[in-house]
Amino acid sequence: DFVCNKGKFINEDGNAISADGAGIKGTVFLSNDFKARGEVRFPGVAIGRDFSCTNGEFVNEGGDAIFADGMAVKGAVFLRDGFKAEGQVSLIGATVGENFFWHNVKLTEKTTLDLRNAKVGVLCDDEKSWPADGNLFLDGFVYENIGDESPKNAKSRIEWIQKQYDPNKKAPQFRPQPYEQLATVLQKSGHENDARQVLITKNEDRIKWGPKLSTSEFVWYRIFGPVIGYGYKPLKA
Repeated sequence: DFVCNKGKFINEDGNAISADGAGIKGTVFLSNDFKARGEVRFPGVAIGRDFSCTNGEFVNEGGDAIFADGMAVKGAVFLRDGFKAEGQVSLIGATVGENFFWHNVKLTEKTTLDLRNAKVGVLCDDEKSWPADGNLFLDGFVYENIGDESPKNAKSRIEWIQKQYDPNKKAPQFRPQPYEQLATVLQKSGHENDARQVLITKNEDRIKWGPKLSTSEFVWYRIFGPVIGYGYKPLKA
């Protein structure tokens, strides 16, 4: 195991912990009042069991509070129960064999979660822990299921996906994959109506957050598409 429970690591202008490319057969514990000022780095690390930051505090304003791109965890990742990140939690391309917990998080204005191209077994989160608009990145994020205590209805989950969008940015931000991934998981779990609503909203959000529509796209997205629920509610015609 790699155990830093109750530890304090301070290097505000650099790395608080650097474990780049390490191989850890057991569990990583950065928990129980653990505090870091500076970047905590675990990129490319292979972990045989869990990665636990329960009740840990990670501060690196303007940068990565936790940088774990490409990390491979055979067990679960615990970012919950008082977990605080003032900065970005970057898990781009990470793989988690079991549950990914983002639950009961102490949010700040700087809390950012980047899950682009990450893959986890079960997503376990709660609405109160979702970052602010523009501070969540989901393009390419793949999960097999959603935890029993996490929201599964279309309304809540659509709001979660829309956290990707920064209302202050003028550039197109629309990405279809998060909607399609969510719809697939909801359909597999028996929430077929919610899955259809997610796919309908995908088309609606394409208008709002995507690039300018071409002439042919305008005809579909503005005229014919809404009439039949973009193909998901044909009887509306």
